Amino acid sequence: MLLKRGADPVLRRFQIQFILVTTLFVAVMLVGMFVVAAYATYTQHENDINEALESRYVRVEQMRSGFIMEPKDMHDFDSGMPGRGHGEQRDAARDPLVVTSAYFLDTESNIKEVISNELTLDDEVVQETVSYIFETVELNMDDDARGRVDQLNLYYKVHAFDDGYLLVVASGNYIDRAMYSLFTTVGSVVAALFLCLLALIIVLSRWVVKPVERAWNQQRQFIADASHELKTPLSVIRANDSLIMADPTATVASQMQWIESTETEATIMQDLVNDMLFLAKSENTQSEVVKSAVDFSTVVQGAELQFESVAFERGVLIESSIAEGIQVMGEEKSLSRLVGTLMDNACKYAQDGGRVTVKLKRMTSHCALSVTNTGEPIPAEDLPHVFDRFYRSDKARTREQGGFGLGLAIAKSIVEEHRGSIDVTSSQGEGTTFTVALPLA
Repeated sequence: MLLKRGADPVLRRFQIQFILVTTLFVAVMLVGMFVVAAYATYTQHENDINEALESRYVRVEQMRSGFIMEPKDMHDFDSGMPGRGHGEQRDAARDPLVVTSAYFLDTESNIKEVISNELTLDDEVVQETVSYIFETVELNMDDDARGRVDQLNLYYKVHAFDDGYLLVVASGNYIDRAMYSLFTTVGSVVAALFLCLLALIIVLSRWVVKPVERAWNQQRQFIADASHELKTPLSVIRANDSLIMADPTATVASQMQWIESTETEATIMQDLVNDMLFLAKSENTQSEVVKSAVDFSTVVQGAELQFESVAFERGVLIESSIAEGIQVMGEEKSLSRLVGTLMDNACKYAQDGGRVTVKLKRMTSHCALSVTNTGEPIPAEDLPHVFDRFYRSDKARTREQGGFGLGLAIAKSIVEEHRGSIDVTSSQGEGTTFTVALPLA
């Protein structure tokens, strides 16, 4: 099924192009198969005709002593064939499938004897065939030739003897009937198969376009969200500049409130741009991070110490259980940012007097880091989206409370860069837990 008319025109064009290209490929394949089948059928039936001509020629040659006419009763003739006693029942299993007629011509190319006329050709047609042959072919003693008389749709074999020529002909209708049958039966099957495949291609095109459509929509949403986030600091900066320029004689000290506000908003913009650049860089498959063995236990312990003061100011207690000596292959700066993002998120949304629990343990082939905070759980409908860019579970949060909504998206990109996985669970009794699994070095 095609995308709705309200869908993005670029995606509709992409889907239509996919359908056209795939349909063209399928059509070429089916036509190619049909052409091969037609060629094979034509060749096989043409070989049958040539074999029938040769078989008739051999049979006439075997009965020829000087020249003896083929008996009108074919049973009598075949009974008298070499290799079989007179009166024995004839085995027709190996008889040619094509009907042929045989004629003996004199040295002037005139019909001397009608050996067999199973095609029921009249003398005029035979004479026209003879005229065509001897206009195009020159035969010497014991020469033979074979070919086709197009205007009469007859195949022939002619052999020169000292006293004349032996001509054997077969009708091309044998091939025509076979080709007609091929076109009507196989052609119908191919046409039906093409229509079925076309319907399947149209259905599959929707499935193929789905991830492109999702990525396209995410891209547009990302641009819209980024523009919205940049709009606020830019508006504040412009307003501050207007206030400063309104009084050109004022001192810097008297305008410090607006200058500091501009600096704050510029810092917010810089952080946002840096985060977006980080995400863009992490999605660039060509920019592989340089990985080495990193003591992940030390990285987690360092992040815990870094956020102890932040947690203390918010009245949050940090508890930890960190296994020693766990090493992973990665980039230390990125891993530090990953743990810092999870710790900052946990401290920010832990309830007053709440608790943040950090656990790092070694598993069989990977290590598991979990960061849990008490507080209001994330609604179930929001859980699938917590790693989306610019997504905020609490729609009423301000920028200052909730940041830009890029932190967890960055954390996920870092985990995927290190071939790991990240997950989140949240409930009223257990709190919110982010779990990261990274392969061991």
